[in-house]
Amino acid sequence: MKNKGFSKNFWMLLMMAVILGAALWSVGGSRIIDITPYYFKYVMGDTAEVLINGQAYYVEIAETEAARVKGLSKRNYLEDGHGMLFVFEEEDYYSFTLKDTKISLDIIWILDDQIVDLASRVSPGTGSITPLNKANYVLEIKPGNISTGGFKVDDKVDITF
Repeated sequence: MKNKGFSKNFWMLLMMAVILGAALWSVGGSRIIDITPYYFKYVMGDTAEVLINGQAYYVEIAETEAARVKGLSKRNYLEDGHGMLFVFEEEDYYSFTLKDTKISLDIIWILDDQIVDLASRVSPGTGSITPLNKANYVLEIKPGNISTGGFKVDDKVDITF
């Protein structure tokens, strides 16, 4: 009568696979555990890192008209260190309104690598906010981050796509 369980060959192959996996893990496979880049790229979509005064923000990118219109609307919460970066091909006076947005936000207008205007703790329902200077990026982050980060006009900004 034949054994109905797994054969010895199966168990040997399984044990070899585990040993091989452990060996690969020990030579750098531990990076597999860091799923943050995977999460941002494949779950959230295109993302970037924005660095201002040593404070890093991991942001979703809104570079199409549809993405810009949607923005952070209908969100109930925004994590610390996260936000949305609106990317424009040309510099201009980009006005923002928090239409359909449920949360307050800090808004930072950026021209190339420098802050050109700021709006702190903008509440939902606030009318259109227009910057004093032209920008080609606009960053929306959790309210209060402008003041706690000490951000001001002319601060340098590093954006990594």
